[in-house]
Amino acid sequence: MQTLYNQNSCQNSDLINFIVPKILFPSLFSVRQILIILLIGFFPLLIKSQDLYNYKNSLIYSNFLMGTKQYKLASEEFERILFMKPDNDTIKNQLLRSYLFDKQYEKVQQRSDNLFNDKASIPRLAALVYSRSLVLTENYTLFQFFIEVNRNLTDFDRKTLMLNSQLLKYDWKNAELTFKGMMEAGYSVEKKHEALFLEIKSVRYKSPVVAVGMSALIPGSGKANTGEWKDGLVSLLFVAGSAIQAYRGYTIYGEKSAFFIVYTGLATTFYLSNLYGSYKSAKKYNEKIRQNIHHRAENIFISTF
Repeated sequence: MQTLYNQNSCQNSDLINFIVPKILFPSLFSVRQILIILLIGFFPLLIKSQDLYNYKNSLIYSNFLMGTKQYKLASEEFERILFMKPDNDTIKNQLLRSYLFDKQYEKVQQRSDNLFNDKASIPRLAALVYSRSLVLTENYTLFQFFIEVNRNLTDFDRKTLMLNSQLLKYDWKNAELTFKGMMEAGYSVEKKHEALFLEIKSVRYKSPVVAVGMSALIPGSGKANTGEWKDGLVSLLFVAGSAIQAYRGYTIYGEKSAFFIVYTGLATTFYLSNLYGSYKSAKKYNEKIRQNIHHRAENIFISTF
């Protein structure tokens, strides 16, 4: 036994005596020998680094990217994972969701066409993502057809999708009817939708006709009524200033004087522009409200399901 131990010790000592000089004095040995030594030393690390790209670790990283809203990077990772697991429906759905949240709606439709040959049999979760992309690209005809033929969508799914499509089409009256029907049927509805309908009901639009009428009496007041105080004040000053100058021209130089004619023309132009500007201001105010509601409805829709 002692002899065997001594032999092993000698062998280890010989190995150390061979390697250490090569590390400390590389010029004494060939490049090939040095590369072999380095490769032996770093081989375990290389093997370990490859594990970072396996299915399990890649999936953890992809879900982390989704959780931190790095959707573009997440879609790239899910594409790579799907290459490893081409038949995994969960990965397919996550890939489509990453494109949806990155607002690449056409990409959702393109990849859905590639991944699923039969639209009627697309799994439920992927079908919901595909449906949303159709609505968000305003492809309502194909959307209506798809939700009718797909076998995996539930009745609740179809009604919820229809509700959201009506909201995004500005068909708010029918959307409210759909919403009330879902509540009466006992479906669990989104609190966000309920709050949105309350906002739609409470909104007070500005009448363009009233805005024009106000500005006809007091120039600029129609714009001021829609919150555009500065523009309203400018309109008042231009109309009033040109009217005063026209009156001065009339009293000083007479009605046939160039001074009177020029400022009368300016006063008339500014006055009519004031009326048109008030009309446009009210329309712009109303459109801004509609766009804000539409934007909220879109955010709710994307986050639904």
